[in-house]
Amino acid sequence: MPRHIPLNIQDPRLLEAARKVAAQVPKAMLVGGFVRDAILGIQSKDADLETYGIGAEELENVLGKVFGDKV
Repeated sequence: MPRHIPLNIQDPRLLEAARKVAAQVPKAMLVGGFVRDAILGIQSKDADLETYGIGAEELENVLGKVFGDKV
């Protein structure tokens, strides 16, 4: 049975971005140190979002809508 891990996120736009990407692609996952930190209950300063089935330009457009010129 999957376990719910509470996320301690410094920038709430991260989840907004992940949800928008996940709504448009077959598969999007938060990975790497972000996941480790979530398991350890540590606040992450950044995150890695692994995506499948979306082109670089489309992904940049989706993320740009959330983060603006930081993408």
